[in-house]
Amino acid sequence: MFGLQELSWDGPGMVFLRPPATLDTITLQQSPDASPGTGNIDHFGFRLADRRQLQRAIEEVIAAGGGLLERGEHQPQSPYPYLTDP
Repeated sequence: MFGLQELSWDGPGMVFLRPPATLDTITLQQSPDASPGTGNIDHFGFRLADRRQLQRAIEEVIAAGGGLLERGEHQPQSPYPYLTDP
């Protein structure tokens, strides 16, 4: 309907999509246990222009009072951290 390209799935409840003519990624995650009051938005993400800066970004969030919940790869060469807001 919106011309989104399906990039990949992470399990049965999370899909990564790309809008036409962009390098943007939209992630939709099914979350029946979403926090109350979030309007079912459990998290949002963005891609760094330079993946080599990921560790630095994590350290900056932690230094600002946030926390690292989880770190891994959604697929090869697609690392992620789940961070908390300070």
